[in-house]
Amino acid sequence: MDTKTFKVQLEIRFTSILDFRLHFKTIVSPYLKLFEFQIQNGDTYQERISLFSRDEGYFIDLRMDRMLLVSENRLHNFFEPSGPMYHFLKIFDKVKALESFNEMSLMLFAQWGVILKEGNDEKIQSNFIEKYFKEVPKPIDATLKDIGIQIDYVIKDEEVKLKAGPFVPEKDIKNFQLNSIASDKPQDYSGTTGLFYEIISTKKANDTDLASFKKMDKTCTDLLRKI
Repeated sequence: MDTKTFKVQLEIRFTSILDFRLHFKTIVSPYLKLFEFQIQNGDTYQERISLFSRDEGYFIDLRMDRMLLVSENRLHNFFEPSGPMYHFLKIFDKVKALESFNEMSLMLFAQWGVILKEGNDEKIQSNFIEKYFKEVPKPIDATLKDIGIQIDYVIKDEEVKLKAGPFVPEKDIKNFQLNSIASDKPQDYSGTTGLFYEIISTKKANDTDLASFKKMDKTCTDLLRKI
């Protein structure tokens, strides 16, 4: 399965830490030699910080009720030692150690991209309709602009939502905000044809580790192979 990944997002959600703004600067200060940073909602209880690695194309976002890791593509070292996940989980360990930390509630793994297919747009759309639809209602003189499927799964302890359909670049890139982290401009999709997908896996959890996110990644990859 050949794919072009536009965005990967991981989240750890937890009970709101009301004094988070008093602690997060101490937590992230050892990492500022590795990342650019941006603070938002300053001097409010919702103050947050984002750590940017623009050269590698990812950032880590710390908020009072969650942490996010967002990558603009599928980095080769995503799960490797000293890769994005390493920093993400090390910072979460420090958040967990706060006296005001209560409990973790949810893990999330999400990915947006294109399963690459040969052929022009009309052929890809025709093949998709033939595979998933017995008949598509089409009024006289109407032009089909877009079509897709949405399937919700429960797979053991994970809930997975999958959306897929022929790739419509101008719409999909804009609607899903698939901008480059390095330049904050839309990502390059020239020459990309196939089936666009959004896949989101969540599971309730009171703790997390690298293996847990790898398992969610595998669940999503296995489903995408069936499209």
